[in-house]
Amino acid sequence: MQKQSIAVGIVLNQDQQVLICKRNTGRHLAGYWEFPGGKLESCESFKFALRRELFEEVGINTKTAIKILETQYQYSDRLLRFQFFKVKEYSGEVVVNENQEINWVNICDLSEIDFPPANRAAIDALRLPDYYMVADERVLTNKLISCVESQLNKGVRIIQHRSSLDVEKRIYLQHARDLKRLCESYDAKYICNCSLDWLGEIQPHGVHLNSRCLHEVATTRVKNSDYEYFSASCHNEKEVNLANQLEVRCVLIGPVNATESHPEVAAINWKQFNKLCAYANCPVYAIGGMKLGDQKIASIYGAQGIAAIRAFI
Repeated sequence: MQKQSIAVGIVLNQDQQVLICKRNTGRHLAGYWEFPGGKLESCESFKFALRRELFEEVGINTKTAIKILETQYQYSDRLLRFQFFKVKEYSGEVVVNENQEINWVNICDLSEIDFPPANRAAIDALRLPDYYMVADERVLTNKLISCVESQLNKGVRIIQHRSSLDVEKRIYLQHARDLKRLCESYDAKYICNCSLDWLGEIQPHGVHLNSRCLHEVATTRVKNSDYEYFSASCHNEKEVNLANQLEVRCVLIGPVNATESHPEVAAINWKQFNKLCAYANCPVYAIGGMKLGDQKIASIYGAQGIAAIRAFI
């Protein structure tokens, strides 16, 4: 099996549009659009290869490149390891050096374009927000709806509605209807974290799998095509690999710090968080004792953003 390492540049212009290139006839996956970049040569680092490829392919000199994602993708004949970098600062004008078609597109339009499957995670990383709110029934109780609306007003666009062992089904379903309607009015995603048997009465935008449900769904192969498995909670390498198998859109890894909601669970710290990020084939949110100001350090350790309960109260 052929193995290749590939550096990819997410090049943005002043209008925050992304540069894409069309693969020429005769190449693997010809006709698909992709982000510029290419294979590492002998003894090259990913960043060195990125700079070389962007100059050779589209004529720009990279000034800063921030790694946003590292993934692996298995095709039938090859295993590809990617590092994706966001490139906002560069010199020179974009030119066509390899006779390929190029275009600048808005980030919101990327999902409508034919990209190779291996690029989906990078597109998700560009489109997903930095903050992911976990609206816990037990913690928020009678403040649930008002607290979520307050955060939607502040720009939060992912709301995970988390059940607890003692919440009644009828209460959860009542709140689910209100929260889904509220999220839709703000063009936000409403994600359910509850018994999988309740989903048919809610029709959420997506489903969050806690670690127990993650094992259950992944090991029994019972995948409900009616709902997208949007995210999953992961605490170790095995669970991250299960989430990869289910092709969830993002994972929540933690707890990075000790938490009030799960004081019995040992924190994994930022170093271990970073190691687990390397196994994920999708964007990662850090969870566990997060504060809104932790977004910057989370990104340094490989996170898309932070997920939290109390930080949003």
